[in-house]
Amino acid sequence: MDKKSRTTKYLNQKSSTPTYTRQHQPMQTRESKTTGQGVMKRTKRKYRCRVRSPETIRRTKQIRRSKANARERRRMHNLNEALEKLRRTLPQLPDEPKLTKIETLRMANNYIYALRQILSSGQEEEDKAVATTHHGRSLYVSVDNKLSAVAR
Repeated sequence: MDKKSRTTKYLNQKSSTPTYTRQHQPMQTRESKTTGQGVMKRTKRKYRCRVRSPETIRRTKQIRRSKANARERRRMHNLNEALEKLRRTLPQLPDEPKLTKIETLRMANNYIYALRQILSSGQEEEDKAVATTHHGRSLYVSVDNKLSAVAR
């Protein structure tokens, strides 16, 4: 079977998918500007697809937007759960109001820094570390409590 008959056979075959079909475009021969020889150039493929109604397009966009909104809600829910878990881990006075998101992150950063300083200093006589809360008050927590909280 030569190349031309294979191409003809391919063009006569119907696609198995009714929604989208491909049409084979034969190669075109043109003369090269620099060498003067014939150069094979593939033409662009043209795809044919089913025309959708405006109602179908609107419904598709609506579904896509609903899915994106659900993903964003899930992402924010997971973020808020993680921040709440971090708030419970950080030392806090009983009468303090709930920390905001940024205050929680800053407090956690300061708390981790203080723990790192305690561990790196290796000074046994420092039994207490000072971490400043978002209201400017000092919060004294024993080193043992900090280390047990980190181990959890």
